[in-house]
Parts: sequence; structure tokens; C-alpha cells
Amino acid sequence: MGRHPHLGTFAIEGPGDIAIAEASLAATGTAHLAARSYMTLSGGEKQRVIIASALAQSPDLLLLDEPTASLDPETADWIRGYFERYCAETGATILLASHNMGEVERLCDRVAILEHGRLIDVDSPQRLIDRHCPQRTVLLTTTDALAAERFLMVPGVDAVSGADGCLTIRGTGSDLVTQIIRCLADHRMPVTEFRAVLPTLED
Repeated sequence: MGRHPHLGTFAIEGPGDIAIAEASLAATGTAHLAARSYMTLSGGEKQRVIIASALAQSPDLLLLDEPTASLDPETADWIRGYFERYCAETGATILLASHNMGEVERLCDRVAILEHGRLIDVDSPQRLIDRHCPQRTVLLTTTDALAAERFLMVPGVDAVSGADGCLTIRGTGSDLVTQIIRCLADHRMPVTEFRAVLPTLED
């Protein structure tokens, strides 16, 4: 970790290496921990220091194994945001192993799904969702007496249920919500509530 991959045998860090390490500590908000023993740090502080140590290598590829596991929500969110900024600014690539599908959706452009060591599928998060979880649900409230009949004519809609204008519309297709909104606009249906329930990688 740190600058060791850039040092020769028996070499020690020079001023340039120290400057890079200090910049990594500053970037991860851990500069004030530089004089502390690693064993005295909290879980979140340890994770940030480990990240700083990895960044000090100036890597083009970061291998992350459950980087936010066992962390409080605030620290976990900070770490995800930091990696997003780091990749955007440096062009680095992240190879992430995680069971946190929300984290995967946020950080990854392509996702490989593994089950018991077997590769199930590889694609972008949204394409995986569309392919494996095509079901969409829209909940809305309207005073249009013909709303249910009209929605059943929308391509992709499988069922419409509800009463007193409070409708649940179920169907398939990545553009289902767009089609429903178009139907509302075409028929000038008044809507007082509208909520789309979309699948995620967790599904």
C-alpha cells in the first residue's frame, strides 16, 4: 500500500512520495490522523485511511471489496461520493465487489452478476434491471371516470385496479411510465397524485 509499489528494493520515500501521501490524506479528510496509531482509529476512520493509502499509489485501477461494509450511513455515503469524484477527475477504473446493490447502481457502469461462482449476466445496471425485472407499477389518483379503460389501452399495461379514482397500474417495459404519462396528457386527465414504483438491482 502507499508509495511502496513505486519504490525500489530497500528504497525509502522521498519528498515527492511524502507530498503524494499527504495529499491523499488531505483528500480523504484524514490529515489530522497522520500521527495517530491505526489501532486507535474508529471503523470509519480506518476505512478512510485505507482508502488514502490506496490512493497514494496513484492507481489507474482500484480494487474494492465491500468498501462500505459495517460503516455508518454518513461515512458510507461519503466514501461512495469520493470514489465518484476520484474517477471523474482522474479517469481511474474501479473494480467493485459488493452485496450492496444500491452502491453498485451508484458506482458501476457495468455489472457482472455472480451466483455460487457462476456468471449469470453482464451489462449496465439499467439494462440488467430491464431484462430481469421488467415489471413496473404506477400509483395515481384521478377524477377521470374512464381512466381505467384508457390505461388498459396503453401498450405494456397488464392490469389496472383500484376504486374511487385511486388506481394501481401494472405492466412491463422500460417505457411504461412514459406511456402512462402520455396517456394522461392525451386525454387531459386531472391527476392529484402520481407515483412510479420502479425495480432496482436489489429486485
